[in-house]
Amino acid sequence: MSKSKQESTVKQRVWTVVCGMVLVSMVGAVGCRSAYAQGEEGSPSSSSTTTTQQELGDTSQSDGVRGDGQQGGGVLDDAQVPAVQPSDADVRKRVEYILSGYEYFPARADLDKIALAPQMTRVLLAMSVEQDISPMLSNRAVDALGYYHEDDVVAHLRTLALTDTDGLSRVELRAARSRRYHAIVSYAKAGGEVALGDLAQLMDHTDVQIQLSAISAIGKHMGEEGKVVLKERQAVEQEPLLLKELRKHVR
Repeated sequence: MSKSKQESTVKQRVWTVVCGMVLVSMVGAVGCRSAYAQGEEGSPSSSSTTTTQQELGDTSQSDGVRGDGQQGGGVLDDAQVPAVQPSDADVRKRVEYILSGYEYFPARADLDKIALAPQMTRVLLAMSVEQDISPMLSNRAVDALGYYHEDDVVAHLRTLALTDTDGLSRVELRAARSRRYHAIVSYAKAGGEVALGDLAQLMDHTDVQIQLSAISAIGKHMGEEGKVVLKERQAVEQEPLLLKELRKHVR
């Protein structure tokens, strides 16, 4: 083979190798960009954030829309006032959702984001005595009413706390007793010192669980005046179970 042909063959092989390396490099770059794009679109943080917002009824923060899905409005008593008031049915749906968790209970601020006190209490009052919902959801509505100090709420909780469950069927009795225990605590929270006299009388009830609920409610929510009542009761109480509960609140 002549010298010129050998040089031509060598150049051709070198060119082939160079072209192959360039092609491999281009394919790798495209693959990396594709994988990066997929990672951006399907990243756990963005996906989980979107899912959480959708599950909680969150929508875009733009165009004056709040995170709770209501139009932005003014502020009243530290609560966001929706520009357009939601219907009771919409409020009820959202309240059922927020009260349905086993390990989480909403704060007053969470409820204020859904509706202001007059509408929220109207929905909660209805749920607290409704027969067609689960006892757990009814009890949680009673618990939530403890955040509100309006006269109609306090009067309602007082009725639930003081009404005996005699004469009810076995099926009704279990749910009614459980709701009463919850109402005793919420009555203490909502009524404050106004409820102290009623709760002190419940410490003499024949149902031990009602006695325990009354002691706990007084100890947690009646302040120093409540502590005095519990201390007086502790001096004469002989039931070991009640004494144990009293010692949790009186030192």
